[in-house]
Amino acid sequence: MRWVADDHVVDPEALSVLAAACRDREEVRFAYRRHDGDDSRRLVQPHQLVTAGRRWYLVAWDQQRRDWRTMTVARIALAAPVAVIEPAELADTVRRFATHLTASPRETPVASLSEEQ
Repeated sequence: MRWVADDHVVDPEALSVLAAACRDREEVRFAYRRHDGDDSRRLVQPHQLVTAGRRWYLVAWDQQRRDWRTMTVARIALAAPVAVIEPAELADTVRRFATHLTASPRETPVASLSEEQ
């Protein structure tokens, strides 16, 4: 998979797989390019897709790290559902996501996918 340098460009197929996994409570495996540029493989329980400015983020329980993570969707490739799961106990994901975003200032307020409809 060729990675796109612009973190604003989202693979529509990956976005579709992630949205369906959030809806259907499916575990998902994918390739992920970390902020430092290194590639990794992730196995997650997706909770919600969120937009902030022109970027999409995935809030998910990361199985390997055993913690909630916020991942930039434009850095996700080859997303594929693995299995239907019982969701991890939900932490205050909105608070965690807001804290993550305020750590790096942005001009645009956070809006969840459900608020846009």
